[in-house]
Amino acid sequence: MVRIEERPQIEQSLSIREAEPGDAEDVAKLAAALNAHEGKGSLAFSADDFWREGFGPKAAFSTLVAEENGALVGYALFYPGYDVETAARGVHLADLFVLASSRRRGVGGALLAAVARASRAAGGRWISWAVVKNNREGLEFYRAIGAEEDADTPFWTRLDVLEKRLARRG
Repeated sequence: MVRIEERPQIEQSLSIREAEPGDAEDVAKLAAALNAHEGKGSLAFSADDFWREGFGPKAAFSTLVAEENGALVGYALFYPGYDVETAARGVHLADLFVLASSRRRGVGGALLAAVARASRAAGGRWISWAVVKNNREGLEFYRAIGAEEDADTPFWTRLDVLEKRLARRG
């Protein structure tokens, strides 16, 4: 028998937006929370690193944040890539994290959908990411949206497939 778990709807107050320099402390705390969630040691990434590397004409990455009732509850950090096998642009998703108190309400899906839109707007056709094998919740989330996985490569999916699957999830 298949058990279907209902997810509460996203609260009206949720917004997904581009991170701003003033979000540096909160994003660094979320990154540290992801690191702890994955059972890793100390994290070198700091608010100063976020501010220095994430903004300006030579930014190393882009960040989207999920904000609920004025507080950041999640983030997605990604950077552009190019795949020679498919001759296509895309993005590598470095981090996708939602606080435990905001999970299973569509926040992660909303962040991932926003990353997909950003990739498409930049001419991208794919997203790739990796998941630490002991991150069961992360693995379940990505499998639930039908992301492709094999033993040799990280998760990846074409944008058109991802967008359709996320739309069906609501």
